[in-house]
Amino acid sequence: MHSHDHLPNFVRLAHIKGDELLDVCATNSKDKPRDILNKYYSKMTKREIANAKSRNAASQKIRRQRNKKLGKVPVAHTTEEIVIPESQHFTIVQDGQSANEGETFYYEDSKTESPFRVIVFTTNSNLKILQKHRNWLADGTFDIAPKLMKQLYTIHTVMQYKTKEI
Repeated sequence: MHSHDHLPNFVRLAHIKGDELLDVCATNSKDKPRDILNKYYSKMTKREIANAKSRNAASQKIRRQRNKKLGKVPVAHTTEEIVIPESQHFTIVQDGQSANEGETFYYEDSKTESPFRVIVFTTNSNLKILQKHRNWLADGTFDIAPKLMKQLYTIHTVMQYKTKEI
């Protein structure tokens, strides 16, 4: 029989505690991952930081935890397979609101009615802003469009001498 007579690995224990803290922050906080990471690293000693996950690995952990909370969404291979879950139909909500109190963001979807699928994301508030302002600026880009899409098209308006993305 082997004896268990070594001292605890405090760096490893701190690493485990840090992982638990990341999990809690990722699922309970609406903060941006970089803000969570800044808090995460600010509570560590230099030795703990040296043995901690890299920023990239920690960011991935936050994204995985948030995706797990939202429920796993199947990966689409064609535009017809894209399904936007009901939980994703609302805007990010203000503190104290539930997801159902947020304003609808997923606005319209041509689905398979057209050979070219169009998915529109906006809110009624944004449409009201467009109604009030005559000058619209539109821009289409191909570089940052999601993989299965050809183009990302945005509409902006000018409000108080500044452009506002709608």
